[in-house]
Amino acid sequence: MVVVANPHRLTKPAADEDHRDQVGQRHGQHQQRGGHQPLVRADGGVKVGENRQHREQKADDVAAAIAVAAANGAAVLPRGGGTSLAGQSVGAAIHLDCSKYMNRVLEFNAEERWVRVQPGLVLDELNAYLQPHGLVFAPDGSTSSGANIGGMIGNNCCGAHSIIYGKTIDHVLELKVVLADGSRAVLGPVDEERYQQRAAGDDLEGQIYREIRRIANERTEQIRAGFPSVMRRVSGYNLDEFINGKPFDLSKIAVGSEGTLCPVVEAKLNL
Repeated sequence: MVVVANPHRLTKPAADEDHRDQVGQRHGQHQQRGGHQPLVRADGGVKVGENRQHREQKADDVAAAIAVAAANGAAVLPRGGGTSLAGQSVGAAIHLDCSKYMNRVLEFNAEERWVRVQPGLVLDELNAYLQPHGLVFAPDGSTSSGANIGGMIGNNCCGAHSIIYGKTIDHVLELKVVLADGSRAVLGPVDEERYQQRAAGDDLEGQIYREIRRIANERTEQIRAGFPSVMRRVSGYNLDEFINGKPFDLSKIAVGSEGTLCPVVEAKLNL
């Protein structure tokens, strides 16, 4: 999962031994098990379901890597299938590649039309699983045979039919992420009462809630004037999602952030 592209920058030995040991031990456990076997097999060979403990161990690996990077001031680059065309998937950083061990459908509700997946799942594999149910994840980028869902969230993937069906941001219901200090957060729409509860926290998550609202409130007119009103705008942070009375939803700022804000470890998607 973790490839260190600039290991010379990781210079703090003692302080981070526990984190490194945790990553190494869990990686060894994955190898000893020969990978996690699917609980159910779906059409097209898609891996479906996973023991919750195994799922959390993999998310713990991501959190441990982020903690090591934070302690050493190293850059982190979460990546998907590497199908982007502008060099987003390369760079001097700790690369987090979730395509090998975090590539499953975790939950699926055909009646309510949503699915929960891990970030390394390939788009074509997801849609092959959904096809018998008459459903599809709508964003259809040209690199669908290799594009990972996490990468699509990172670059707010559109596709040829986005004018009809919308962009990835229009279909993300909830994200489970790891923040810059290695802590976890669940990002999704919250009402005002829930916002106040989360913003009151003295941790990094609480600070993020407060700062995003502050920026949106202080810069409302600049955001309204500076963000072009076009259907396929996917560049920049989506601060326009936090003005005009829209529900407060931090998943909107994570989508399209190219991995610069947080790695995704699970995503709940509208179908």
